[in-house]
Amino acid sequence: MNDDLVNRLREPCFERGLDEMWIDDQRNEAADRIEAMQAEIKVMVDGLVVSQSLLEAYSRQKYPSDNPTHKRYRKCDYDANPARIALALINKDTNPE
Repeated sequence: MNDDLVNRLREPCFERGLDEMWIDDQRNEAADRIEAMQAEIKVMVDGLVVSQSLLEAYSRQKYPSDNPTHKRYRKCDYDANPARIALALINKDTNPE
């Protein structure tokens, strides 16, 4: 979701009568919930980035690059890194081609 949706939800609708003003309250509540979820998602993505870095650092330490077999093992570790996989899925969803 993007900020444009939140902005559209926060725009008051002046075509309604006074008895329908509760709709604006519901729209503002929905916008607040979207913003809270976006903040939570950012924290989760930041955690995945850190996890990815830590797992890759461990693989570099476990399999030094001076051995061709170790290079293959390290590539397998990188490819199987759950944080890397999750971030790739998130980036695919946010940047469709």
